[in-house]
This record gives sequence, structure tokens and C-alpha cells, in this order.
Amino acid sequence: MATAIYPYLHVLDGRLRIKIPHMKGSPQRARAVEQFLLGLEGITDVTANPTTGNVLVLFTSAAIDQHTIIAALQNTAYLREGDKASEQGRKSLTSMLVQSAVELAIERLVLALI
Repeated sequence: MATAIYPYLHVLDGRLRIKIPHMKGSPQRARAVEQFLLGLEGITDVTANPTTGNVLVLFTSAAIDQHTIIAALQNTAYLREGDKASEQGRKSLTSMLVQSAVELAIERLVLALI
């Protein structure tokens, strides 16, 4: 599932990987994204790769969740909908977030059974 904004999003408990396409090729923007995210309570580590455009965020899930992190990025110039984003793209993001939540629930269930 891909959207105009979120071509790649992967979430595990305490770990979020998201692609920010306009960060690609810009070490300055990558550092700015890292500093911004590290300023959020509950974020423990951030690695933004300007070569790939990927950002890996490690966080304490008791303090912050992926929805809050994504919302914080959406409220900045780092991650926002462009003029080309469509209603279908927003629906795809919702689907990805629901899928990630289901995957996390299944992971926790399996770990509880072990």
C-alpha cells in the first residue's frame, strides 16, 4: 500500500520506520527531522537517512504512539500532504495504520503465548 505521502510505513512496538521523500538528498533536512523528533517526549532515538529518505524512530510506547509521531510530522513541513494527495491516499494511510495496529496486536498475542 502506498500513498503520495507515505510510500513506506512500518510499525512495531516502540519502532517506527517511515519514508519522507523530500528529505532524500538533504542531510540538513535529515538532521532537522532528527532534532525535531528527539524533542518529543517518549522518543528515545531517531536515525534519519538522507540517502534513502527513511527515518527510523525508536520510542517508548507507554509515553507516545505512532499516531502521535505521524501527527507531529504532519504538523510540520517534514511530512504533509501535497497538492496532489487524494482522498484515496488518506484512506490508504488509514488502512496502513490499522494494519500496523493489527500486526502489533498479533505480535503481542504470540509473545504472550510463548
